[in-house]
Amino acid sequence: MYAKRDNPVPAKQAYQLKDIGDWARHCGLRIKFPPTVFPVNSVKGMQGCVSLEPQGKLVKEQLKANTDELIRHGGFGSPTIFVNGDDMFFGNDRLVLVREAILRIRKA
Repeated sequence: MYAKRDNPVPAKQAYQLKDIGDWARHCGLRIKFPPTVFPVNSVKGMQGCVSLEPQGKLVKEQLKANTDELIRHGGFGSPTIFVNGDDMFFGNDRLVLVREAILRIRKA
């Protein structure tokens, strides 16, 4: 992944920027480059984990279980949505297809 970031394909990089702009416009958002949220300071998140672990409230086992279940079902990233147990959709741009799948099930 990092090698791909160091040597991007120019046509793909141009398309990704266009795609991001299209989605931002569709959602009424403004995209700012470079993003101001990076690099993310993860210290507070790590401090929260350290304080939750002794109380037994850290969900790392559940996160691992969720990831393992996704992989078992053929998933590979987020967001992944399953309709009716095994009909997989990957990506927010598939929500229209998710809706159609749900409506098909309701009609059946």
